[in-house]
Amino acid sequence: LIAGYSAAALLAILFALPFAWRVLIHREHGHWENPIPAFYFAYLELFLGNGCLGIGVMMLLALTLERYVSVCHPGHARPILGSPIRAVTLIPIITFILYIPVVFRSYVKTCMLTPENYLIYQRTENTAYISHPVYSIYKVGLEIVYKVVPVVLLAALNLRILIVYR
Repeated sequence: LIAGYSAAALLAILFALPFAWRVLIHREHGHWENPIPAFYFAYLELFLGNGCLGIGVMMLLALTLERYVSVCHPGHARPILGSPIRAVTLIPIITFILYIPVVFRSYVKTCMLTPENYLIYQRTENTAYISHPVYSIYKVGLEIVYKVVPVVLLAALNLRILIVYR
């Protein structure tokens, strides 16, 4: 689980670099001359970045849960999620499946600038999609699953571990 957590954290940092490059260096202009970076920033940036952060959160939660079981219930110290290989495999698969709807938040629009006949690729928000009530419910559910519940569980489990160590 530690290797999975470390890999997810490293990948999240690596996927944050293009985001920082786009925002800090290029001042978030939102259009590109090449379709490849336009595709990445429109479809994959949030999906990969948030997915890796979500994987890191769930891996940390799994590690804390395993530590809780081994410290607070030493007689039952067996992997709750099954083998570590299964946990390291299932957490990313489930997380990326849950983050698939994020891919459709925006799309690439091809624009021709007429005075120079210059072709640019522009990322455009899919307003019909992101303003749909089902997507709003999905976003709230994602926040609960990957932010609220892990914070509460991490606090409760770590508090219990601290109490047992005293």
